[in-house]
Amino acid sequence: MPHLSQLQSDLARPALSFRAPAAAYEVANFALQIHTERDEVLSAAERLFGRFSAAEPAESAWRLTAKLGDFRTRTALPPGAQIVWRGEAAPGVLMENAVGPGYRRLDLVDRGRLEIDLTARNSNLTILPEAPRSTAGILLVSLLTTGLLDAGHSLLHASTLAARLSGAWRSVLVVAPSMTGKSTTSLSLTSAGWKLMGDDIALLSPTAEGFGVWGYPRDCHVRRPTLALLPWLAELPLTEMTSRDAFNLRVADLGARGWSELPEPLRPAAILCLEPHNAVGHRLSRIGPAEALIALSQENVQPIEGRQDAIACRDFARFAELVRGTPAWRLRVGPEPHTLATWLLPQLEEE
Repeated sequence: MPHLSQLQSDLARPALSFRAPAAAYEVANFALQIHTERDEVLSAAERLFGRFSAAEPAESAWRLTAKLGDFRTRTALPPGAQIVWRGEAAPGVLMENAVGPGYRRLDLVDRGRLEIDLTARNSNLTILPEAPRSTAGILLVSLLTTGLLDAGHSLLHASTLAARLSGAWRSVLVVAPSMTGKSTTSLSLTSAGWKLMGDDIALLSPTAEGFGVWGYPRDCHVRRPTLALLPWLAELPLTEMTSRDAFNLRVADLGARGWSELPEPLRPAAILCLEPHNAVGHRLSRIGPAEALIALSQENVQPIEGRQDAIACRDFARFAELVRGTPAWRLRVGPEPHTLATWLLPQLEEE
């Protein structure tokens, strides 16, 4: 087992050295340069970051070095680091998350590892040669969210749509735990002029007026039951995922149903907290700021004593400000999801 000081030295020094990055991106003040010769890493990065390609990396850019290798012999953590979560990131994909002062480590068991030095803004990605091609994409999402938090944005596990209300584009958040219909509901709303900004990652970003809400254009995950409910999806270019019961869909491939420009913070118009499907018809009931704050905070504020308290406090304060100024509702979608956008729009206009 290597000595802890050697682990820290390895992380501070890129595993590979290249004269120029293989790719560079800049997303809302989070700049990233990628150094690798691995096609699977570059293709995953292009799918996740492609709309934010940069000709040259900024001087303050984060650095990612990616390689094939076996990380499993390195089990020790740096001083002060601890494992804070273990579980399934996806069906059959085990994940372990470790956090320490200025340090993050994300393991996909028997697949790959991402290590991040927050102080140096340097990260190393190691993938087992036999790992599925999806490994790089999963770990890059973690680097994306870490970089966006560092750049001053607050993140929500929510879908974000843009709706034209009273002549201006406004953002609408759809909040629900994973596997409870968030993606299906969001795709159902992409009619009557609604546009999907992002299916999974929503951001609260400072603006001159306070803050705005936008969605990161990560691929949507479309499952077979959603295809049955929304048959128009079958006409779009879907990429089958490893699980074989789900597909990836680029936001850009939604056409008029997606936000075609680079995302921008929009003034929030509504927070929709999903409840179980309703077999009779769509139902909408107003909730107060306290109930809305609980719904937002359950999955999105996770303080770790001595490590992430400052970010958690900042985010909680922003969520509180959001619910104070934004109408929030409990939404139960009826048996005809394709009518949801037309049914909902007039009720939001009244606000």
